[in-house]
Amino acid sequence: MIANRGIYKDGWMANTTPRNLPWQGHPVPSEDPVKDYKWELYDLTKDFTQTNDIAAKNPEKLKEMQKAFMEEAQKYEVFPFDDRYIDRVNPENRPNLNKGRTKYIFHQGSSRITEGMAPNMKNTTFTITAEIEVKAGQEGIIITQGGYFAGMALMLQKGKPTFAYAFSHYPEHKWSIQSPTALTAGKHTIVLNFDYAGGGAGKAAKATLMVDGKKAASGDIPRTVPSRFSADETLDVGEDFGTPVNRTYEVPFTFQGKIEKVTVDLKP
Repeated sequence: MIANRGIYKDGWMANTTPRNLPWQGHPVPSEDPVKDYKWELYDLTKDFTQTNDIAAKNPEKLKEMQKAFMEEAQKYEVFPFDDRYIDRVNPENRPNLNKGRTKYIFHQGSSRITEGMAPNMKNTTFTITAEIEVKAGQEGIIITQGGYFAGMALMLQKGKPTFAYAFSHYPEHKWSIQSPTALTAGKHTIVLNFDYAGGGAGKAAKATLMVDGKKAASGDIPRTVPSRFSADETLDVGEDFGTPVNRTYEVPFTFQGKIEKVTVDLKP
């Protein structure tokens, strides 16, 4: 698992010592995952809790266990070993029908669009334009991607256009930009300009809300998601089918008005 190895045989257990901690999302990969890992050895008939590593005292037994592991790995086709972590699950690594596409148009009811098929709104500048019609005080999700652990949402809260962003589930990693004024009844165009600072992955951005061509609110997003919003959360229009980006609303937070269309424009 992520190049960590272990094998049990006839009462013995041999395993590698993990080079990277589980929460290190972007560790430095080893040059040779086969050779760059320390091995441990345990006699489970005497030490079932694996308290005493006896690899140094039993080099021949360790070699025997390592050989057995490599034979099983060959047999069950687990090669090659690769100890990259989040980088391996980047949606951009998979075949993508949207490659090269910069404009997306969604309509109310579009939902459960996987991250690999959704606009890649990471590490780039983008604009979301929503054409909606509401009654005074109506609220709900316009468009959202990801969720509580990492995600963003453009919505109305008590009639006020709001943009929420979450770098992680920690309170200090959640930001919200909200118009001070609620929408009047009728048709409106809400634009979110997300200006990415550049200079690498996961850098800062500035979010600006425009309502009917006029600036309504803006704010800084100090950290942005570099690789993936979620393994299972999706992009939804008109409601949120996953977890909320923050605790100021409850899912599905279905949009109470009418969404004519939502356009996402990705910038270079």
